[in-house]
Amino acid sequence: MNTTTLHLPKTIYEVWENLPEGTSCQLINNNLVMSPVPLDVHQFILNEINIELLLYPRKKI
Repeated sequence: MNTTTLHLPKTIYEVWENLPEGTSCQLINNNLVMSPVPLDVHQFILNEINIELLLYPRKKI
């Protein structure tokens, strides 16, 4: 039979350090601040901007 010891984090940094990779949060003034998931329209607009930026040099030729 295996025994597991649970170690509760002593600091907010330890909590932040143990979050899964890719978790959208920041450690600000010893507080965890979660970032919301971007809306689909945000992603669409971002893609449109990226396309324009990529095509801009070709339009100038």
